[in-house]
Amino acid sequence: MPKMDVVIVTSTSLLNHTLDGILDCCGGAREVALVGPSTPLAPEVFMGTPVTVLAGMVVRDTERAMKIVSQGCGTMLLGRTADKLCIRLDRSA
Repeated sequence: MPKMDVVIVTSTSLLNHTLDGILDCCGGAREVALVGPSTPLAPEVFMGTPVTVLAGMVVRDTERAMKIVSQGCGTMLLGRTADKLCIRLDRSA
């Protein structure tokens, strides 16, 4: 990854504790996107990292989302209860 211009990382890397190691290898990338429904849409968390884009979901129908999750259904059904958002981080800050 050190030679990649663009890196897309699944937010599962947060859950399995591999994100820090992955980001350590992305220092030269022009764009690093963290994507997936478990992506924290909190730019301040990623200050000082090479992350430039956060793409995730904001649940709008919590009752339905909880039912879907409790039944072990996947992201495809969960997506019907949420809005997908993409946030570009300001690296100059």
